[in-house]
Amino acid sequence: MKYTCNICDWVYDPAVGDTDGEIPPGTAFESIPDSWICPVCGASKTDFVPAEEGFAKPPSEIKEKMTLKLARENARKKLSGICAVNRVCDGQENQLCQGMKYGEKLGFGGEGQGLGFTNNFNALQKVHLKMRLVSTHKAPDMTSALFGEKLAFPVLAAPMRGQTSSFNNAITERDFAFAMCKGAIEAGTLGGTGNSPREGDLESGLDTLQKLGGKGIPSFKPQPNDKLISLFQKAEKIGCPAVCSDLDGAGSFNWNKAGKPVERKNLDQLKELVNCVKIPVIFKGIMAVEDAELVAKSGAKGLAVSNHGGRVLDSTPGTAEVLPYIANTVGERITIFADGAVRTGYDVLKMLALGANFVFIGRPVGQCAIGGGHEAVKLYLEHVGLEFKKAMLMTGVNSLKEIDEKII
Repeated sequence: MKYTCNICDWVYDPAVGDTDGEIPPGTAFESIPDSWICPVCGASKTDFVPAEEGFAKPPSEIKEKMTLKLARENARKKLSGICAVNRVCDGQENQLCQGMKYGEKLGFGGEGQGLGFTNNFNALQKVHLKMRLVSTHKAPDMTSALFGEKLAFPVLAAPMRGQTSSFNNAITERDFAFAMCKGAIEAGTLGGTGNSPREGDLESGLDTLQKLGGKGIPSFKPQPNDKLISLFQKAEKIGCPAVCSDLDGAGSFNWNKAGKPVERKNLDQLKELVNCVKIPVIFKGIMAVEDAELVAKSGAKGLAVSNHGGRVLDSTPGTAEVLPYIANTVGERITIFADGAVRTGYDVLKMLALGANFVFIGRPVGQCAIGGGHEAVKLYLEHVGLEFKKAMLMTGVNSLKEIDEKII
């Protein structure tokens, strides 16, 4: 009998064995050691089911109530070949999304050998939380305020784009932006939008946010300032609470290929962008204390510690490694955001303890948007919020202002 991996859909055929050669042809599935893992995505033997059982129906046929499990199954189907939607999105080298692409589209993986992606994950795993329970019981207060917006918890859906061609044409840019931002709003927080070099999608994020009353933070690649100023001012006009440029997008060479150049920015250019609007400006992609100092000098209200998910420069340290240095240097002067392999509410608490004020979550929320629309994004963010509340309770903190390095 054949067995199928419930994570990536790879089929184990006893007549063939496995692709790594560990299990020789003719081996019945029941005889495979329990320690064996899927050669494609690394799932355990317990994640395999008899092929005859089948899987979730295609999204067009689904009438069931949306759940995170269903959204993940749908996303796995839609992202076949580029993302296995693993239980742990860690960027390890044996995952489907990873490995040298040699100029091909990255999909959900990382640049080069993907070390920036894996370093993000590994850096967070090295941070341990101190459990403290002997104190007067009180329900933790997770609420926060960001540039005048009240948030249920300090977690935002990261600014991403649908990457129509890179993601198997699984979703349009506008549908992706809507799912990310609408789901975040319904969860009591905000989402971000990215922008695409495709001519018809350049302002899809702004179009979506306009329909949502400006409830979201648009982020734009570092194009020449005349282009960015126009985009920043449009964001201000539709009522966005802030606007962002992901400076790490200077490494997004697909923009150059599309005839829309991206570039590094000097201090004067940053100041020009800050001064072109009255709403707060955030600069994302800060991984060095030196850059953090310059961003703070520019007058920006926020900076995001991020290596673009490891997608623009291989071998960067994990964001959790550099975050404390940046926070200690400029944390009193500017609002600090952080991302990088944040997957759970416990990860959120770690980032805040290391010096962040707010946390972005990217890949898992994007998978939910693709597999289950805004409903799945809402469910995921709410789940992270519940984990974060429990993490606060179990580490003895009652409010966000009490979270610091003493709990790690």
